[in-house]
Amino acid sequence: MTSPRHVTEQAHLKLDQTIVRDGACVAASGDSSKSNPYLLPENMPGITGEPFGQWARKHDDWMNGFEDERRRIGDPSGPKIGMPAAVLCALVTRRFRRVPAICLELDNDPRASLCVQRPARHERDAQGRNWDIAEFRCGAAEVQRHAPTFRSIVDHLRDQYDLS
Repeated sequence: MTSPRHVTEQAHLKLDQTIVRDGACVAASGDSSKSNPYLLPENMPGITGEPFGQWARKHDDWMNGFEDERRRIGDPSGPKIGMPAAVLCALVTRRFRRVPAICLELDNDPRASLCVQRPARHERDAQGRNWDIAEFRCGAAEVQRHAPTFRSIVDHLRDQYDLS
């Protein structure tokens, strides 16, 4: 039987097409990803009172539209946005929890819990990245089985954001 939390998580996997379209329009106009309205201080959860998960979903939907359009028009470059360590950690955690197999495992095993290490700054590497997250723990879940998915999520965010 599917847990109520899993059903809710599946509903959140759907992109808000209006927000995706907004991100794509900004990319098509040539503006940078810094134009993401969800990065403005007045739209941050601490100011609006909106739960972090809702804000992160909107932020991610906008970025998905922006990145897809940039790839479509052949311009994947652009300056990176600086993010605090706590926000990067929360984005990694949220995206990792959105993977269906991981969501099920965390929901179905009361001993399983997700703990993501805080990002650590390093000198900019050959890929232009200035931070990394070396490890995570899933409580009773099998970490090694999920390590490639975790690495993919972290590296994708490292390509998008700098640690500020």
